[in-house]
Amino acid sequence: MKALLLAAVAAVILPAAAQARPVWTFDRDDAGHARLIFADPEDGGEGDPPMLTCTPRGQMTVLTYADGAHFPLHTASEQSQERLDRQGRPGPWPAQVRVSSGGVTAMAPGHAEYGGEMNDTSVVRGVLPLTSPVIRAFRTTGRLRLVAFGEDAGLTPVPQPLLRRFMAACR
Repeated sequence: MKALLLAAVAAVILPAAAQARPVWTFDRDDAGHARLIFADPEDGGEGDPPMLTCTPRGQMTVLTYADGAHFPLHTASEQSQERLDRQGRPGPWPAQVRVSSGGVTAMAPGHAEYGGEMNDTSVVRGVLPLTSPVIRAFRTTGRLRLVAFGEDAGLTPVPQPLLRRFMAACR
């Protein structure tokens, strides 16, 4: 009887433990800009995962998302499928991403836009200079926290070899 009970418990626990978790990957976008993407390798590229992109002129764009249930910009116009904010304005809307690393925090100004009905999220982008103290701390710690509209992206640390490759490509 104990063996049957253990087998039943293992059948429930082991598949959950084997589920893929998001990991950091390095690549380049169509314009050749270096990117670090935090995504589940099994998702087939669906959605807008949190990502860091180095852009010309020494800037880094941080991209995260906010769940539609917590984001105030999802009131659809009755006349169309267009999404409006609480004041009735179409997007993109002004937004900020709070970026933290190693005890340093900065607000990355940017914008939010509706991410689509499939996942009912909004994509939030912010921009920081590569020379900002929070990006310098990130270079050292590999840890980054992105919060938009009260939602934490839940990032794990970037492995140091991958971080060094990304930061070298950002120069």
